[in-house]
Amino acid sequence: MSEPPDLAQALLSPDCYPGTPSDIKLVQTSTSYVFLTGDFAYKIKKPVDPGTLFELASCSKSFTALGILKLLDEGGLVLDQGISSFFPWFHVFYKGKKYDISIRQLLNHTSGIPWQTIAALKESNEKEALLETLENISGVKLNLPPGELFEYATVNYDILGAIIEKVSGESFEDYMKKHIFTPLELMDTYAGQRAGDPNKASGYKTGLFLPVLFESPVFRGNNPSAYINSNAADMSHWLKIQMGLIKTPLDHLIKKSRNLGKKPPYSRWYGIRYNMGWIHGRKSEFIFHPGSNPNYFAFLGLDRNRKVGFALMANSNSYMTGAIFKYIVSRFTGRRGFRNQFTHFVFDRYSGIISFFLAIYLGFISGKLISFIRDIFKGVRHFLPPSDEHFLLVAMTLIFSLALVVFVLTFPWRTGGLTWKTVFLWASRRLPAALILFVLSLIISNAFLVFHLFFPM
Repeated sequence: MSEPPDLAQALLSPDCYPGTPSDIKLVQTSTSYVFLTGDFAYKIKKPVDPGTLFELASCSKSFTALGILKLLDEGGLVLDQGISSFFPWFHVFYKGKKYDISIRQLLNHTSGIPWQTIAALKESNEKEALLETLENISGVKLNLPPGELFEYATVNYDILGAIIEKVSGESFEDYMKKHIFTPLELMDTYAGQRAGDPNKASGYKTGLFLPVLFESPVFRGNNPSAYINSNAADMSHWLKIQMGLIKTPLDHLIKKSRNLGKKPPYSRWYGIRYNMGWIHGRKSEFIFHPGSNPNYFAFLGLDRNRKVGFALMANSNSYMTGAIFKYIVSRFTGRRGFRNQFTHFVFDRYSGIISFFLAIYLGFISGKLISFIRDIFKGVRHFLPPSDEHFLLVAMTLIFSLALVVFVLTFPWRTGGLTWKTVFLWASRRLPAALILFVLSLIISNAFLVFHLFFPM
């Protein structure tokens, strides 16, 4: 442990804390020094350094793809082999017809599995978590026939992780450490979660005004897709390997990962194709991958011809981290109109704007309602028996308000199988605030209408 700062030394002195040295425990993390006593805890933040660990989120997929290539190289797999050859009970459907999905299609995100299957991920740290993910997806209705078009679905790589475990006989985490991270000399990189890792940055969510510390649930069944952890030093090393600047025992597999072979189809909307954990554009030699977890963000990109690469890692997942990613892509590719594909970034951006205007409206209408009630108690306004037209207006307004609430509350389900639990996990804290303000605005508005009609003057 490095020496604590001057303030830390002062806190440890008897003059500051009138107890014995054994009363105080100094805990160093990657972002702070924390002093623990029987009565209080005091934190001193410290800056991120090259050893600070972050979750790589979906940037994890390029490592999982390399793990699959390692098994292919050893003869344990065939690219066009179907999932059913490993898990005979696994099946998917498209328009009522049963399909098998190949390893190649999983690697290319051309399986046809809907992106909404992210809702199938369950909180778990059990050894069988990957198998549970597979069981939750089995029987799903595909959006497209396998192999037709690129549609990103994070669970594709969780299925690959389950195949790695099945073929190797090792846990995904142990396999990656032994066969991928160690040969590549990525000594601080690991898969999965380590409770209380002192070198890992604490994750945050965007709040209404300030970032809020947020500890995400453990999704071991999503480790191959999103939960490989690393730092700036290892990611610099990894990018140099990708660009051929550092030689490793796995160079022949790195080369294979760059060769598209049977070129996967482009995305219907974004003009990009996906292969082996990397996104390829139509015109640029620049390949990249963004990644987002509930409280982390990462982005890797490189141009092998120009020998330029970069990594962006943040312990916050917000619209601003997405904006930085878009800016970097535009600088490297010249595509200034590059679209952000993450739905929760849209939630983050627009839920904040909606919350702002709803708060203004709620304040205004609440003030009017309070004024009405005050006038009633003062005798300024008197009850007037409502007419049939008034009753009809109130009924229609209530029905419309109820329909609007139902429309909003069923939105995740209507997107194809999401749940509010999944949406709230990935969206910023601004979204729940926007929903609460929305419901309150409807309630207060309807109350104001009733008072206005029944107590006109």
